Amino acid sequence: MLTFFRQSIREKARKRHPEFGIIMNLGFAGAISIMKAWQSVLSTAAISSAALVSTAAFNNADATTLFCSDAEQTDGISVSDMAYDSADANDCYGVVVDNVNDQTDVDAIVSTKWGTGWTHLIQGDSSGETGELNGYTFTLDWDGSDDGTWSLSATGTPLPAAFDFVAALKGSNRYALWLFEDLVVNTDPTDGTWEIAYTKNGNIPDLSHITLFARTGSVQVPEPTMLGLLGLGLLGLGVAARRRRRG
Repeated sequence: MLTFFRQSIREKARKRHPEFGIIMNLGFAGAISIMKAWQSVLSTAAISSAALVSTAAFNNADATTLFCSDAEQTDGISVSDMAYDSADANDCYGVVVDNVNDQTDVDAIVSTKWGTGWTHLIQGDSSGETGELNGYTFTLDWDGSDDGTWSLSATGTPLPAAFDFVAALKGSNRYALWLFEDLVVNTDPTDGTWEIAYTKNGNIPDLSHITLFARTGSVQVPEPTMLGLLGLGLLGLGVAARRRRRG
């Protein structure tokens, strides 16, 4: 009776779940083999999926390289968009859809290539804004709408002096950055040019403001008095050499 009852249950199970009959025919060892095979298939699929995700992430990272020195810019900016004393910027970065607020923003963005230690110097909402760094007072003047001129002058001792600058051109809700290394400033303003080449909705926005970040440069500029002494020294050597020849 018990045997009949067990056979009846198995028959009902086979009708409702055909796979149960396959497992019963294969036995426990066969069922384990099938489970292992499925586990291998699922594991392979997971690895393939992870590889696809990894490849996609790499491609996206490569496509979003924003330093002008790394790849051709798809946003249209270039080092020639900003110049100072007839020399183009050393590098540029952008375009960033955000507000540029303080040196923390700049350090976080450019530290991998341009280093850190930047000080928020001037936010030039209008011409004539000033800022201070290491005992120097800088004055920024600019004009134009989507392109124009800018100039920078300084007071302090000694002058001329060299500084690194990052200049941000903000238009609409976005900005780009330009790096100037060992830029020499003096009491008299030195002129430069700027141009917004990036667009929003197909249009070039007008300049909202220029923001400058600065740090001490690596080049020591000789003071005018030192240059004068050097000139007198060279002149004295020339006179002495001429007297020796005459003698």
